[in-house]
Amino acid sequence: MNVRFYFDPLCPWCWVTAQWLHDEVAPHRDIDIDWRPISLKVRNEGKELDEGYRKYLPAMERSFKLLRVVEAVRADGRRDLVHDLYVEFGRHIHHDTDGMDFDVSRALEKAGLDVGYAAAYDDEVWDDAVRASTKEAEDVAGDDVGTPIIAYEVEGEDGTREWKGYFGPVIPEVIRGQAALDLWDGLAALIRTDGFYELKRTRTKDVDLTTVRI
Repeated sequence: MNVRFYFDPLCPWCWVTAQWLHDEVAPHRDIDIDWRPISLKVRNEGKELDEGYRKYLPAMERSFKLLRVVEAVRADGRRDLVHDLYVEFGRHIHHDTDGMDFDVSRALEKAGLDVGYAAAYDDEVWDDAVRASTKEAEDVAGDDVGTPIIAYEVEGEDGTREWKGYFGPVIPEVIRGQAALDLWDGLAALIRTDGFYELKRTRTKDVDLTTVRI
């Protein structure tokens, strides 16, 4: 199955969901994951943000620049290493003391990529690609969503294939084992249901990054 996972390196919920999908689901469900950018900076442009959320705007800007690097890597046909690069970004942002302030070249090197891609960080030529990928995510899941977005290539009754997606799952910790597969299978069934739009309940737990194995 072909799956697209739209991520912003800044989002801790996205980071948890990514490991659930990559480590616990993909090896058991014959899934090929295409890791693609979605920018929280772009998603929040022109919106009225409360004070508590506005404090994250500098980090969103920094993360947008990291996504420029991701698009440069993808443009060179190295999508097979985008997840490894995301892991290096996530390791710094969510687990190391340097947070957002880390050496992009070092992350590229650790991911097995040419450090020359670091030049994309300050290169606005990649902005259109990041925005286009964000728009693509909105097209499959709607414009009132956050990160992550997961999209499936689904075959219809007439044999045609199309991409359908949703925001989430928003989970506070990495679900493992059979429970991880049960969650995936349930979501896969829902995405094939025409007219299905939403399941939601109020969050009662904060994200637990200690469940991520790095």
